[in-house]
Amino acid sequence: MKAKLFVILGLIALPVVATVAMGGHPRQETAGQYVDNSVLTLKVKSKLLADPMVKGLAISVSSYKGQVKLGGFADNWQEKQKAGMLAKQVEGVTGVTNNIVVKKMHR
Repeated sequence: MKAKLFVILGLIALPVVATVAMGGHPRQETAGQYVDNSVLTLKVKSKLLADPMVKGLAISVSSYKGQVKLGGFADNWQEKQKAGMLAKQVEGVTGVTNNIVVKKMHR
């Protein structure tokens, strides 16, 4: 459990540090909006990591004003759909763009 927490915090901390180092967010968010978006991203990512069907580490999450974008890879269509459904269930999410790519299975 501690390992997952450190992974989650690392996934959130890296963009925050990069943004601060670059002098601000390109969308010109206020500090409060940036924190709100980061918290929403963290909640969605946590929900994905907690689900045994979804490989949360292979899915990227970003959010802006309640809109969540999912990216990365899934092993099958069901995993992609489940990730989108889980993201929609998070309080504060107003919409989800599911750009997860389903890997082709080798036969």
